[in-house]
Amino acid sequence: MQGQENLHRLFRQNARPLGAYWSYAIDTRIRLPLWIKSSDVAKAFVNGLEDTAARGLMERKLYAAGWSWDVLVDIMHNKLNERKSQTANLPVRMNAGSGEAGEASKHNTSLKHKKKKRRVIPIIPADEDDLLEMNS
Repeated sequence: MQGQENLHRLFRQNARPLGAYWSYAIDTRIRLPLWIKSSDVAKAFVNGLEDTAARGLMERKLYAAGWSWDVLVDIMHNKLNERKSQTANLPVRMNAGSGEAGEASKHNTSLKHKKKKRRVIPIIPADEDDLLEMNS
């Protein structure tokens, strides 16, 4: 059991974002000895999560599919892609002075764009002199 306790101490989120914790876990798993079971590493990763809702969701999925590193990889890729798509759908508003993009607040989610003023080019009909010039 000493090995599992070391794993649980090694895998701690420590206030990192989920993506950073996942990157850390991948790098750490590569450096672990081959005799450590992938199920033990997956359990240590899930137990190290600080978000209890995310931990519960992953535990349910892992109980259904089996506790292994490969299943955890699939779950994490789906979760991180889901978060990327959620942040990609947020409207972006440009500040005039800063030149940087920022997320719009919930109150400003529906932004109306002004219609561009169309350029008008007058068409002048050809007179007799122009017609003679074109025909010659």
